[in-house]
Amino acid sequence: MNNTDYKSLEITDEEIGALRRYISNAHISMNALLDIDPEVINTQLSKGWVIDFSKKGIDTNVEYLTKLYSAMYKYSLQGNKGRTTVYRGTSKSEVTKLEHEKISGRFLSTTTDRDIAMRFTEYRNGALFAMSLDNVPYISTDAFLDETQVSESEILVSPFSKIEGIEAYSFQDIEGVTRYSANVKKQEFANISDEERKQYEEQISSFNYEENLAKYKDLSFKAEIMADRIVSLRGAKTKDEREELAYMMERQSELLNELNEVSAGFKTVKTAMTAILQDRFKTVELEIDRELEQDKKEFENEERKRKVELERERKATLLRDADKVLTGIDLAKEAYETKDAKEVELYSKAEELGLDVSKVQTVDPTTLAKFEELKVNIERIKREIEAIEIPDNMTNEEMAVTSEHNAKINDLHTKLSMTVQMLRECEKTIFEQKGKSKALLSREVATRLGQDLTSKAREDLLKEEQTLEAKKDSLWDKITGKSKIKAAQIENIRLRRELIERGGLGLPSSMEEMTTYATKYKEVLGESSLPESVRGIIPRTNTDIVVTYEEREQIEAARPGTSLIPIDKSKKEILSVLDSQNTTLKARIQSTHIPSSKRAIPELEIQTKNSVERCLDTALYYTTDMPEEQRDKIIKDRVTIG
Repeated sequence: MNNTDYKSLEITDEEIGALRRYISNAHISMNALLDIDPEVINTQLSKGWVIDFSKKGIDTNVEYLTKLYSAMYKYSLQGNKGRTTVYRGTSKSEVTKLEHEKISGRFLSTTTDRDIAMRFTEYRNGALFAMSLDNVPYISTDAFLDETQVSESEILVSPFSKIEGIEAYSFQDIEGVTRYSANVKKQEFANISDEERKQYEEQISSFNYEENLAKYKDLSFKAEIMADRIVSLRGAKTKDEREELAYMMERQSELLNELNEVSAGFKTVKTAMTAILQDRFKTVELEIDRELEQDKKEFENEERKRKVELERERKATLLRDADKVLTGIDLAKEAYETKDAKEVELYSKAEELGLDVSKVQTVDPTTLAKFEELKVNIERIKREIEAIEIPDNMTNEEMAVTSEHNAKINDLHTKLSMTVQMLRECEKTIFEQKGKSKALLSREVATRLGQDLTSKAREDLLKEEQTLEAKKDSLWDKITGKSKIKAAQIENIRLRRELIERGGLGLPSSMEEMTTYATKYKEVLGESSLPESVRGIIPRTNTDIVVTYEEREQIEAARPGTSLIPIDKSKKEILSVLDSQNTTLKARIQSTHIPSSKRAIPELEIQTKNSVERCLDTALYYTTDMPEEQRDKIIKDRVTIG
């Protein structure tokens, strides 16, 4: 906590008002009470300055001086201690006075800017002080200037400060300025008794300032004239001149006695005023010190409470963290023991297929024991946390050993963090294990389904081939010209069967691959020929359109020289050709009056990107790795897999 955070060191609006009053023209009246010097006061009055010596005026200025000193004392306690070098431009006569009195009778107006200080040195008799402020109350006025005042980097130093070590280090220059150095220290003030205060107040109030100032001025003038006359009569030769000189010297003695008597009156009042002001200043210091001490105690109490709350919050946070870890362990264990939807589906499918799933069992006693061990560790840490006792308040001695609480909580926090790390590693391991088990199960199921599908595909293709073989040489097919179509279809079936026989499709290694694998077989065999075990795997479509070989031959006859599915092009290019030629194709086919083509074209027109693209995928897939002569034969005969 910084000293400026203490409420007792806040400078009040009244104190700021007193400071602003001083840095305006009121500094003349205020300093006049600090250093009651009749000669200085008369000089100021002769220049037109108004100084109020009425009781009300004195009381008002004493109050302002007290508030101003309060502001300075607070400012000096706000972390501004230490040596500060400032400059003051003045006259040699003030230097002489300071050397004699050793005390500044009034505020010292200084600045941190040497050039500004030079502007205030007296012409031809100037003095520039470099003053080192040693823990003396002072205040920087810049922070309190109003909009009408100009910054002079002024540092206002407390009155009644001790001036020590005055030394001239650079004698009178061409501008008549002598440079001095000095140390300024704080004077310790003292309170006075009620009786003394009453006596001093009586001396101040009973003193007639205006009358005594006028008397001092008159006596000083007469004494000066008398001194000049005595000087002129020093060489008196005549009797009359000697008698006049004797009279003058006698009269001068009387004037000086009267002047000393008046000066003594001013000194008495000055002593009384100094005692009163120093008593006020001391009271200010004591009040601020007492409030500051109270602030410090309150801060210490708040600090203790804050530390108690901090310790309790750390304990509560640690307990919450421990509970979160326990919850995390339970959730991880539950997730480990529970099958997700995909696992349920895989296990169900595996059981349906009669597969042995014992080797992919995801729950094992060792892993479950690890979870239980983690729970035991966390619960032990929780008990240790709960056992930490934090009192409602802490004495200074208790605060001194707070580090023991910190060390213990830090140690438990470390243990908790290590346990959390173990949990994270355990979670990572078990979910990797579950992932591997799921992948293994997926591969087992997919491979088995693929084997079933491939086996049925071989069987279905062989039956279809045998049926076509029996029909192709019939008289009816030869008459209608369908023998050629059936022969092409038989060749196509043989090519597909050979591809399957030599493992051209491969077996799927996951259920994701199984979906694509089954979809390809569906394009070849049709959904009705798929095994029941894989039908649910394939995404369903609205309609399965298959262009027959008869329809294809009729369509191509209506569009000579153009292949409906140019399988040597890319899929994108083929679909683009189909889309752009659709209108022309429809018109040509309709003009042939072939019923089957009329039936096929509207369906193709509606679902070109569905049925034709599916046929295209099948054709491209089954011709990718074929020998060149077989590929050429298919293209030549305009045969694609339907």
